[in-house]
Amino acid sequence: MNKDLKIRFLIFSIFTGVLALVIAGRFFGLMLLGGTSSKTAETAVSVERGPILDRNGRILAIQNQLDSVESWIPYIEDEKETARLLAKVLDLDYEKLLSDFRNRRGSMWIKRKITPTESSAVRQLIDDGSISGVFLRKEYGRNYPEQRLASHTLGYAGTDNIGLDGIEYTLNDVLSPSPELYEQPEIYGNQLFLTIDTNIEFFAEQYAAEALRDHKAESVMVVVMDAK
Repeated sequence: MNKDLKIRFLIFSIFTGVLALVIAGRFFGLMLLGGTSSKTAETAVSVERGPILDRNGRILAIQNQLDSVESWIPYIEDEKETARLLAKVLDLDYEKLLSDFRNRRGSMWIKRKITPTESSAVRQLIDDGSISGVFLRKEYGRNYPEQRLASHTLGYAGTDNIGLDGIEYTLNDVLSPSPELYEQPEIYGNQLFLTIDTNIEFFAEQYAAEALRDHKAESVMVVVMDAK
């Protein structure tokens, strides 16, 4: 009986030891080697969102490129000074930015799709060596030349260039085709013509706003049609 127990204990010990080695090896691979996949890294695909135009070809929504500010935290030499300078030119909270530098690891977005003025200010700080570990990355952004005109119909696209409301949302796959459907580094979305006439839309919205104000109405609906 004692011999059987010794054999069982030996088998259990060997099994436990092997299991511990497997777990330790997996932990080492994930934590120290970054969980490298055996698959070949795929080339990033750039998708340019197609424009939205009115019936006469006037642009209502168009794609443009804006800078985003990214940091590689291990390369930041002076966390306090970097946070102070960036908080000033990007209108950010200094304490929060400094806390992020101290508590986060690796890459971090500081501010997405900044204005040209902010971009020039950050580039100047980088070029003159005032900050380190900070980079400007090009990203696609959405621009609406007519501003709020027909915004209830157009909707809008979010920070990641995905439609979130209106036509931008319902026809997102037309304006921004999926990269999985194409084997090329750059994809251009389809342009979309609406039946809207920008001039008529402008006057219709203006009259609706006046009627809403003058009559103290809860809502106003305007329908414009060709009588013929």
